[in-house]
Amino acid sequence: MSKQFRLGQAQIDLTRNQIILAGVVQTMQPKAMAVLAELVRAQGRVVSMDELLQRVWPDTIVTPNTLQRCIAQLRKALGDDSREQNIIKTHAKQGYSLEMAAEFAVPMPPASLAVKRSGLSIPYLVVAGLVLLTLMVAGFYLKHEGQHSYGHMHYLTTTTGKESFASYSPDGRFVVFHRFEGQCENHLWSKDLHSQQETRLTKEAGYFQQHSFAPGGDRLAFVGKSLCGKADVPECWELKTLDVAAALTTAQDAQTRMSCDEGRLYGPQWMNNGNIALLKKPHQGQWQLISYHVRDNLEQELFAPEGLRLYNLAYSAGLDKLALLGKTHEGKDQLTLLSSDGEVTSSAVLQWPMALSQFDLLELSFHPSQPKLLVYNTHHQFEVDFSGRVTPISLATAKAIYSLVYAPHQDKLLAAYGMQDWHFYLHSLDSDGQTPRSLPEKWESTFADKEARFQPQGELIAYVSNRSGQEQVWLMDGQRTWQLSQFTHGPIAGLSWSPSGQQLLVNHIDRLLLLDLQGQQQELITPFAAIQLFQWTEQGEILFSSQREWQQQMIAWHPETNQWRQWQVAPSSWAALDSQGQLLSLDNGGKLWLHQNGESPILLLSDIKKRFAWRRGQLLAVDNQNRLIHYDTAQQQLLSQHSLATPSLYIDDYDGRSVLVAEITDMQQDIVELSR
Repeated sequence: MSKQFRLGQAQIDLTRNQIILAGVVQTMQPKAMAVLAELVRAQGRVVSMDELLQRVWPDTIVTPNTLQRCIAQLRKALGDDSREQNIIKTHAKQGYSLEMAAEFAVPMPPASLAVKRSGLSIPYLVVAGLVLLTLMVAGFYLKHEGQHSYGHMHYLTTTTGKESFASYSPDGRFVVFHRFEGQCENHLWSKDLHSQQETRLTKEAGYFQQHSFAPGGDRLAFVGKSLCGKADVPECWELKTLDVAAALTTAQDAQTRMSCDEGRLYGPQWMNNGNIALLKKPHQGQWQLISYHVRDNLEQELFAPEGLRLYNLAYSAGLDKLALLGKTHEGKDQLTLLSSDGEVTSSAVLQWPMALSQFDLLELSFHPSQPKLLVYNTHHQFEVDFSGRVTPISLATAKAIYSLVYAPHQDKLLAAYGMQDWHFYLHSLDSDGQTPRSLPEKWESTFADKEARFQPQGELIAYVSNRSGQEQVWLMDGQRTWQLSQFTHGPIAGLSWSPSGQQLLVNHIDRLLLLDLQGQQQELITPFAAIQLFQWTEQGEILFSSQREWQQQMIAWHPETNQWRQWQVAPSSWAALDSQGQLLSLDNGGKLWLHQNGESPILLLSDIKKRFAWRRGQLLAVDNQNRLIHYDTAQQQLLSQHSLATPSLYIDDYDGRSVLVAEITDMQQDIVELSR
C-alpha cells in the first residue's frame, strides 16, 4: 500500500505521520496513523476492536479507550463529524470501518515545498497552488515579524501516558526523560538515539523534577519532593544525584545530598567546577541562588537580590555562565546573567511581543554555542539574546509544549509535547424528585474541557475549552455546545456566572472581563491584578487571588462600591465566601479553613483535593480517597460521604441537585524532536 494518499479533502502522508487539511499540516501520533492505515487496508470492511488492538499494539496491553482516543483524533484531523461519521464509522460492539475510498493516484506533495510534476490534474494543481501560496505568505509573515520557525516534528517516544523533563546527554548520544506513573510520581529513563533502546535509570519512583547532567555526562542532579497528593505529609524537598553510568546497567537508588530541613529547592544545574547551582527558599525568607559543593557537602550563597523574586535558572557549560529569571515588584520578567561564582555580568527586563500574565513563571535553557537562550511557557516560546532582545519561535505543534531544550550539536529542539484530556461529568444527587440536568450527546473533545459552571436561574453550563486551539469560554444546553468568547491568545484562570445568570466573569491574562450571552465583553477595572478568579457571590462581591510582595492574598471586591477586603493566607488552591462573607480557603496541603473576622482560622476538613464547590451553606468536595464529601459549613458538620465510581479530580460546581465533577480521562505526552 502506498504511504501517501487522499481521503476526501485531506492529504495523508504515513511516512511523516501527517494529515494536511485546508492547507494546515497536522502531525499525528504514530499509533493513530497506524490505526488509519489498518482501516485503509481493510477497504471498507468492518475491522473489530480486537483486530486493531492486536495489529497496532501487538506487544502491549492497552484498553479499548486508547483505540477510541485514536479514532477521535483521526476524525478531528480529517474534518469528520463524530455524529455524521462520513469518513470513519463506528459499528456498535463490532468495530470501525472506513466509509470513503482512499485515492492513491494523486501523489502527496512534501509538507514544506510544492514540487513540479507532470500529469497532475487541474484540481490538484489548484490545491497545490493554494497550499504553496499559503506557505509563501506565512513564510513572508514569519520573516517580517522576525520569527524563527521549527516546522518538522519527529517522535522519540510514543507510549501511552505522560513523559516530560527531557534533555540530551552532553555528547548527544542519549536522551534522559521522566516517565510518569500517575499524576506526579515518575522514573528517570534514558533512550539511546542510535539503538533506540530505552533503559529505566531509577530503582524507585519519586516526585522527581527537572534534572541536569554533570559536565562529563556520568551523573545527574535533580530535586525530589515527598508530597504527592498524600494526606498529612508536609512538603519535603531533597537534592539528589544519580550515577548514570551504573544505572545504564542496573537501575540505581538516587543519593540524597540536601535533605528536608534545608527549605524548598528548585532547578539544580551541575557546573564545570563540580558544584551544583540551584535555587533555595529558606522556610523564612526569599528565593536565592546557592552553590552546593558536592565533595565537601557545603553550600554557599551566590546571589540574593533585593526586589527580585528569583524563580528559574539555567547553566551553559560552554560559556561557564548562569542565567536567572526573576519577577520584579511590578510583575516584569528580568533576565540576569552571572559567572559560575555569582558575579553579575548583565541584566535586562524582558519585553514580550504579546501580553503575558505577570504571574506566569517561564522556563529557560541555553543555546549550546550561541549567545542566546530559550525562554518559554506551555503556549509561547521565544529566543532571547544576552542583551534581552526577544524573538518569537514558531513551532509545528497543535498541542502544548511542556519542556524545551536545544540539541547539543544540531539545529534541533527537544520537547515534551502533548495534551491532557481534561473533562467533567455530571453526578446527580438525591434532589427530592427534581429532574436532574443532562449534558448533550457527543459533546466531549480530546482536549481540555474544564471550569464547568451551572447558570443561576437557567439551564446553561459554561466551561473553558481549548478544543478550537485557544482557551475560550463555551456554553452548552441539553442539546448542543457552542463557543462564546473570541480570545486571540492567553490562558483563562477562572470563570463565574453573575448572580443573575445573564453575564459571565472571566479572568483572562490578569484582567476580569464581563461577557454577555452574545459574547460581547467589557473589562472591569480592579484594584489588584487577578491570579485566579473564584466566585461572584449573590451579595455582589467578586473573590479572586492576587499577590503583594510575592505573597498570596485573597481579595473580596465589590465592583459597584469599589470597596474591598483582603486576607493573607497560606498558599492555597481554592477559596469561596460563605453567606456571612467569611472566607473558606483550601491550602495546598488539602486542609479547608474557615476565616472568621479577627479570629484564628478554624480547620473544617482535611485530605481534600484541589478545589471545592460551595452553595448556600453546603460544601461539596472530593477527598484523596475519591469520596464525595458533603459538608454543612454553617453547622460545621459532615452530612455524607460516599465513593465515586470514576477517579475524579475535584468538584467544579454544585446547584443543589447535581454536581459537576472534573476528571482527566487521558494524559498523552511524548518526547519529540523539532527541526527547521
